[in-house]
Amino acid sequence: MRLLALRRYAGATREQDVIYRFEARPAATRAPSARLTLRRTRIPGAGEDDWSVLLDGREIGRIYRAPNRAGDPWFWGLNRFPSSAANSGFAPSLDEAKARFKARWEALG
Repeated sequence: MRLLALRRYAGATREQDVIYRFEARPAATRAPSARLTLRRTRIPGAGEDDWSVLLDGREIGRIYRAPNRAGDPWFWGLNRFPSSAANSGFAPSLDEAKARFKARWEALG
């Protein structure tokens, strides 16, 4: 499977509401409602590289560039209870963080 590029969602009206879609599957294999989307985090003071991950409009995780972290600066994590170390991690790029997030989400079913 290949990771598709971020695409601006047509429903976004303001800069802070910019939403991007990402998926790691052929479009014909799953319903469109199963798509994960990225939206800029609405946390005050969050930087440009801070994203909430949404599934059908519900926040299920977060991906952001960790400041002052060398090597693998991109953090990804699922909002899952009970928490597990396997539900978060670091990656060298945004694309890799998205791929790892997606793989873990699919593994959890």
